Amino acid sequence: VARTDRLILRVRREEVAPRVEVLVDASRSMAITQAKRERVRELGELLPRLARAQGLTPAVFWLGAVPRRVDGPLPDDFEAKHALPALLPRVALRPCGVRVVLSDLLFDIPLQPLVRRLADGAARLVLVQVLDASDEDPEGGEGARLVDSETGEALDRLLGPEVLERYRTRLAAHQAALDGEARRVRAAVCRVSAAQELEACVRERLAGELLEPRTRVG
Repeated sequence: VARTDRLILRVRREEVAPRVEVLVDASRSMAITQAKRERVRELGELLPRLARAQGLTPAVFWLGAVPRRVDGPLPDDFEAKHALPALLPRVALRPCGVRVVLSDLLFDIPLQPLVRRLADGAARLVLVQVLDASDEDPEGGEGARLVDSETGEALDRLLGPEVLERYRTRLAAHQAALDGEARRVRAAVCRVSAAQELEACVRERLAGELLEPRTRVG
């Protein structure tokens, strides 16, 4: 201003490489059935391919017993005893990219800090919630042993209509809370059924959030 008598605003632009970060929840609950295990691994391998097809650099993080970046085929060790929120600090995420999380997101913790942590620094956040039929609509019976897949703790419980109805009510409330927190940070939530074929998952659930209209699944 002093030299030119005009107001000049200098804008510095940082050069960043477009990047897609895929966080794969490899806790034991993600492999509670073979269908759920396969769907998570298929999506975890497909998303980097789609990123490369759109000129983006993928970075896949396997949040297992030892969180690590994976270059190549995904491991098969769904052995993390800690849930995804506890493993996030051990992953070096970078800003300005698209961040995709593959998880069932069934955490009994306040969701706001988790969703904000996942969205921090990301240009876009997509939460892909992979659920098995037993997650969405468990069956009842005379009795059942409920086992925590992470800790191994067991509880013998009669799964009658009232218990199942309370579970469905809590699940619906959890889903609504997750959707609300995602809206706060302008993230997208895509729900995928493990029983659904991979191509149908992508075309019906993920195409609008992850793929350009010109991209085809092949």
